[in-house]
Amino acid sequence: MIGAAMLLLHLLTASRYGYFGDELYFMDCGKHLDWGYVDQPPLIAVVAWLVQHTLGTSLLAMRTPSALAGRRWCC
Repeated sequence: MIGAAMLLLHLLTASRYGYFGDELYFMDCGKHLDWGYVDQPPLIAVVAWLVQHTLGTSLLAMRTPSALAGRRWCC
């Protein structure tokens, strides 16, 4: 219950600020998929590509996977 409330809070406030520099960089890496970059693992670019092609490039769409990954869904 608390995890769902925190997820809702994160998603409601996800678009209060603009894009961070890292988010723009990840979006660009998603356009140029490679097996790895010097500063990040390849999964980051794949997640960015999936989000861009399924949910779009809005602030809410780009921050939803992070909000879902950061929640504890039990207890």
